[in-house]
Amino acid sequence: MGIISRKIGKWLHSKMLRHPYYSEIDAAHWKNTNGWESWAANDVDYWWEKPETERLIAVVSLWDSNPVAAFEIYKDLADEGSVHAMIWLGHCYDRGHGTDASFDKAYEGYDRAMDAGSWIATLAMADLLFKHERFEECEAQLQEGVDHDFIPAFYWLAEYSMTRPNAPATYKVVEPLLKRAAEEGHPQARSVYAAATAFGRFGWRHIPKGLKLMREDIREARQWREQNYESNSVTT
Repeated sequence: MGIISRKIGKWLHSKMLRHPYYSEIDAAHWKNTNGWESWAANDVDYWWEKPETERLIAVVSLWDSNPVAAFEIYKDLADEGSVHAMIWLGHCYDRGHGTDASFDKAYEGYDRAMDAGSWIATLAMADLLFKHERFEECEAQLQEGVDHDFIPAFYWLAEYSMTRPNAPATYKVVEPLLKRAAEEGHPQARSVYAAATAFGRFGWRHIPKGLKLMREDIREARQWREQNYESNSVTT
């Protein structure tokens, strides 16, 4: 039963991957995840920091067209106390966008935002630490989020724990983290949890549940494609 169900799960997953629009769906999942995490962290409130609101909105258009100008504006706004700008200043140093890349300065930007109360900055800090192979510090940051019931931290702690080199964690260890994030509606957690369950990572008895979750994911993907197609048709 377990072997047959796992084969079915793998077949269903491969079928989903073969859909020509799956890459679009995957991109949409991540876009939805970014928005979901911002709302979960209440970081949208930082967009409306007076009197910086208009400048925060205006600088978005400069991110691609004039990275240096965007960096300078974020730097000025961060120095004036804008939490949103502190995060994006960290991104600039993290990615070398509009300035030279610097781990220490990126760390400082995210740390300032965290001290000001931003949980999204915690996710950015964890990503920075993970990329620089400071895995214990990364997981410690996310564990603090879990301890404070910040749902995105549940997903990312599971993700990083499983993907780090020579990862000591197993699917059974991270199952409670993934399950909690998925149940709370985290878009990427739902997708990962469904696939892992269908593949029997949490025990063969749960495979039928995983297959059901994966079928739902395919239906949602098809619905999204149709809605997106209709929206594009209206605007063209």
